[in-house]
Amino acid sequence: MRFRLYVFLYIIASINVYSQNNQNNQKKETIKRADLLKDLNEIYAESKYPEGITKAQLTVRYSNKKIKVYKILIYHKNDNILYTINSTNEGRILKILYNKNSLNYFIYDIINHKLYQKDIYEKLGEVLNSAFSFDDLSNRNLSEKYVPIISELTTEKDKQYKKIKVIPADEKDYSHLFLYRLSKDKNRLEKIEYFKKNRILSKIIEFKYGNLTMKEKNNKSKIEYPIIWKAIDIKKETVSILEFFSSDNIIPFEDTIFDPDKLTY
Repeated sequence: MRFRLYVFLYIIASINVYSQNNQNNQKKETIKRADLLKDLNEIYAESKYPEGITKAQLTVRYSNKKIKVYKILIYHKNDNILYTINSTNEGRILKILYNKNSLNYFIYDIINHKLYQKDIYEKLGEVLNSAFSFDDLSNRNLSEKYVPIISELTTEKDKQYKKIKVIPADEKDYSHLFLYRLSKDKNRLEKIEYFKKNRILSKIIEFKYGNLTMKEKNNKSKIEYPIIWKAIDIKKETVSILEFFSSDNIIPFEDTIFDPDKLTY
């Protein structure tokens, strides 16, 4: 009888210890996830488009060594974003509209006079056959698109990074991504690696930082910003470079430009 009592007490004690350890582990996991979400939010704050009109350029280098260059104006206001894209040969060719809190984005093919409405989960399309997808240009917060899983410290080219593994929250094409954020100094994001469902590296986007000229009322300044985005499509051997030159918050524009019904004007 006494032996059974000892066994019973031992089991109860073991359950209590296991329960306590499990609670401690859950707390640690919660803290880790919160820390990783903080990373994603800080990355978004660093790369969020300035309010106003930003001048940019997209250069696409194909595997056959052909090069295409596009001039871009990015209109940004209250998290609504409109791209107007001009070809050096054909003039204005494309508009892309992302509306705040919308589950859709809109593409207007100016040359063929066709308007397309896409679901935000349809991210696989490429912009002008470049290595950038429509989702890459959405400027959405990474925490809205990805679930952080784990992080580790790693070293590449004499730089120490916090390597964060994330999985897509709403996308079927990629299995996971690795975000490389400097672990010291300014903690900025310098690279993203995209892995397909077969675990093969599919795409890389690298970020280079520099001064972006900001024009505001009675003021002209410069801010540090990821002014060069270099996207590499591994399979197609396509290299695409998106450069940001300046942002102007002086020139006025109407909110109606973010109305999908006005895209065709």
